[in-house]
Amino acid sequence: MNYNDFTLYLRYGDKGSGKSLLGAVTQVDFLREYDFMKERFSVLPQRVLFTSEKLNDEIEKEFLGRTLFYWSDPKQLKYCPRPDCWKKNLDIRTYGLDYEHQNNPEKKHPCHDMDIYWSEIGRHLGADRSKDTPYWLKDLFAFCRKDGNRILMDTQVYEDISIAVRRQLGHASFCVKDYGSRDISATEPAPVEWTLKNFFDLKKHVVWGHISEYEFDPKYLEWERDPEARMKLQEENKKVSGLFIRKKYIDIYDTKHRIPPYKAGLEHVEYWCENENCEMHGKRALKGKAKIEHYKI
Repeated sequence: MNYNDFTLYLRYGDKGSGKSLLGAVTQVDFLREYDFMKERFSVLPQRVLFTSEKLNDEIEKEFLGRTLFYWSDPKQLKYCPRPDCWKKNLDIRTYGLDYEHQNNPEKKHPCHDMDIYWSEIGRHLGADRSKDTPYWLKDLFAFCRKDGNRILMDTQVYEDISIAVRRQLGHASFCVKDYGSRDISATEPAPVEWTLKNFFDLKKHVVWGHISEYEFDPKYLEWERDPEARMKLQEENKKVSGLFIRKKYIDIYDTKHRIPPYKAGLEHVEYWCENENCEMHGKRALKGKAKIEHYKI
């Protein structure tokens, strides 16, 4: 899949279809690209990767804290993770009144100019939680182009994710493992590593399988609800890409990393009369009271 647009990308497929593997390879490509761009255009600020997928120790040693940052709770996506960001000293009014709220005493600013990877998004933003999606998260999806963000997501079943996400999708793809080694378990023998020893380096070039990725316009998924008709539309409009599964790709990320379950919190918001001197409802009124609401986050 080409990632030229600052929009939302969704990859979905059955268990073991290779979604996480493709995502891990893409993230490493991003990290390499950041360094290439920094070397070529040193005056430009650098993009970063903000991901929920655990990468291996070698990659962390090279990129963690520099262009690689982890998040484990969706609430962390509200603010930029850079410790020394070039935007941190901008006037807070640039980002609207919401960021002057009491819940942001450090005057942090929103995520910007980064690639966000969200593994198993259905665990956090399921179809049954569409009404619970907070406004700031909807803004993250809606204004990703204005903020210079790319958001990459994966899930097992398309219908299992919130409509608030599906409406903002720019690209979608369906993953299928054409062939490959069986699932790995501690109770089963390891897969056989086959190679032509005279021509290939066993550690680098052994092929464990192949993944096909079918790209199409996500609107087809929303307009057509009949599974057979939908599959026909996807076949007619698909763009196919593929990846050979190699041992070095498997080692990029933690294949057994568990995504933390969704834990809804409450954001406390107070609404006061716009006239601060109002004797009945203003902040300075002796008996003035704010309208208090709590939104799930």
